[in-house]
Amino acid sequence: MATREHFGKRWLKNKVAFFSRIQKTLWLKKTSVPVLICASGPSLEGALESIKKVREKIFVCALSSAISVLERFDIRPDLALSADGGWWAKKHLYPLKASFSAIPLAIETESACPSFALEKSEILPLCYDDDTVGKKLYDALGVKCLAARRNGTVSGSALELFLTLTSGEIYFAGLDLSPSKSKSHASPNILEREREAMDYRLRTKATRQAAAALPSESLKIYEDWFKSFDLKGRKVFRIKGEKKFSNSLGQIQDISAEDFAERCKKEKSFNASDLFERQKDLPCNEERRRLVKKIILDWSATENFYQELFPADSILLKRAASKEDADERKKALEGKKAKTLAKLFGGKE
Repeated sequence: MATREHFGKRWLKNKVAFFSRIQKTLWLKKTSVPVLICASGPSLEGALESIKKVREKIFVCALSSAISVLERFDIRPDLALSADGGWWAKKHLYPLKASFSAIPLAIETESACPSFALEKSEILPLCYDDDTVGKKLYDALGVKCLAARRNGTVSGSALELFLTLTSGEIYFAGLDLSPSKSKSHASPNILEREREAMDYRLRTKATRQAAAALPSESLKIYEDWFKSFDLKGRKVFRIKGEKKFSNSLGQIQDISAEDFAERCKKEKSFNASDLFERQKDLPCNEERRRLVKKIILDWSATENFYQELFPADSILLKRAASKEDADERKKALEGKKAKTLAKLFGGKE
């Protein structure tokens, strides 16, 4: 609830930008090809050479924070995936502007995304199973979307997505989810690059990165999710870097980079473009923007709107002790709603 209260308005702004700006959309067919999901943990670096050896045998999906690493080592992914609504998520997508400009982007409607990527990239549309307004907008625009599930980590969302898209084996690279004595991400990392520029004598890089070696509650939550996730007999592997992992992810098996390469060598080469199906183009025009605005405004008249954007206020309204208290809280909610819509579409609050 605290997350929705803080980020709800940002997610809605991202949603309006998404549906107003996307122009080229794709559909990904189901396949039996093995899939490699690249996250940005330090162990990714130890898997890069093995990935290069079998690149033509596997479908490579780069999570947003891993794109810059693959770019540096000249490994071109078949798909980039982003499902984070925070401002920092945009920064990881900037390689899609230059060297990786032709790579399709799988993205959820609430995700933060630079304008150039929405307008120029081929988008593989994702939609959370509880995103009713997103589904209405997709239907209104005549765009097919892939079902996705909310998850604490983008890696978890990617795993659930590809379990439905491929019957082949799924591999993870860079899925450490544990403290590291050296660094918290594979290099180069765009956010780390910005932090380095702010290091100085009294606040060194070593001091800043010391926190990466300490136990993290968020990493433990993500680790526990993977441990408890039921793969229902499917084969999912995590590639080790130079060292063994300090944790276990339940049914997900740890294998060396060499074993990963040997397993994938047996697969047939394939053309990833054959797995994508082009949907119709969506011209960015005033009529489409009016349609998006109308559907959002219609949604804003429902109780679900208040629950999504102002969950704490909605609960307090339901628990109001008197009619006067309820009227006061309802008036405050209407004021917040007017302010939010004015920021989205202009006009008076």
